[in-house]
Amino acid sequence: MNFSHGSHDEFGRWIKAIRDYASELDRPIAIIADLQGPRIRLGKIPGGKKELYDNHEVILVTQNPKRGEIEVGYKLLIKQVKKGSRILLSDGLIELIVKSKSRTKVKCIIATGGSIVSYSSINLPGTEIKLPSFTEKDDQDLYFGIQNSVDYVALSFVKNKNDILRIRRKIDQYCAKEGSPLPKIIAKIENKEAINNLSSIIAAADGIMVARGDLGIEMPEEEVPLLQKRIIDEARHEGKPVITATQMLDSMVENGFVHTFDQIYPKRE
Repeated sequence: MNFSHGSHDEFGRWIKAIRDYASELDRPIAIIADLQGPRIRLGKIPGGKKELYDNHEVILVTQNPKRGEIEVGYKLLIKQVKKGSRILLSDGLIELIVKSKSRTKVKCIIATGGSIVSYSSINLPGTEIKLPSFTEKDDQDLYFGIQNSVDYVALSFVKNKNDILRIRRKIDQYCAKEGSPLPKIIAKIENKEAINNLSSIIAAADGIMVARGDLGIEMPEEEVPLLQKRIIDEARHEGKPVITATQMLDSMVENGFVHTFDQIYPKRE
């Protein structure tokens, strides 16, 4: 269950259907509660949509946007970015390069344009995001998952082992309260901090997920195949199950053949 999309009512119906089907088949079907984690998003776009054109300039602000400016829902944006920083919008499809900044604004050059809509996602590769990996929304979603006895909890945007230890304490607390079985914790590896602390994260977690989508945005694309192999190898060495997820053979969704980029993965494993 991806808690980035959907409501608890909807997930409750899914869980019941899965449990009923598992009982009918007389076989276990594991349910993963995939927590959203910290997400930086754009604010509301007038008209709901805006076109950004290559080589044009755009101004980002964190509050009170004027006509033509774009609001970003991350108060530390101006403080943390610097000239030359990359800002990716809409799951990495649009790239901005910071040209300059003032006390209240960040002026960017549009390196790769496209359409943005209200509340589009933002990634800041190479910039340390000062947000907790476990949010208030995650806390509510975790408790819902515990109430419904999910089998696994996937923690997004893990940075270090402390993120794992913190959610494990929460799980212990909620399971004791509800009398629910303890779910296993899956650490999603999708940023540079997680790569730097990979060994300790693997040791602290019950399982690992190679979250290729965000990892490919946060890290240079050409490094992803080697990083994926490293993560899988280290997890296996420690006896931890590992999942490779998102955008697997994505090129075949609309094509009858596999893209060379996707061929790397099945061959290397």
